[in-house]
Amino acid sequence: MNIQEMATAIVYELPIIICILNNGYLGNVRQWQEMFYDRRYSSTCMRYRRSCETGCNTQNHCCPEYTPDFIALAESYGGERHPCYKTRGYKNSFDKCKAEYENAYGN
Repeated sequence: MNIQEMATAIVYELPIIICILNNGYLGNVRQWQEMFYDRRYSSTCMRYRRSCETGCNTQNHCCPEYTPDFIALAESYGGERHPCYKTRGYKNSFDKCKAEYENAYGN
């Protein structure tokens, strides 16, 4: 999904639930770098900035939060959002989205 697709879904009030699972990396690119390039990562961390003193793979990295902020993006389009920052909270967040969907559109 890209930003334009989220905008289209909200403008047309499409009855969909979007789940964004963010691990902070360009996942597919990083996977290939793990498998075929001996874990020599290049430009896959989505939090890295030139101002970072250390790399993302170090214990004391101090990179800013992920960009873009998908929660703020959904809100900017007028969409509902239920953020979940830990795996154990996923079901609760998804159930809230599902209940809102069912209230708005029926089963």
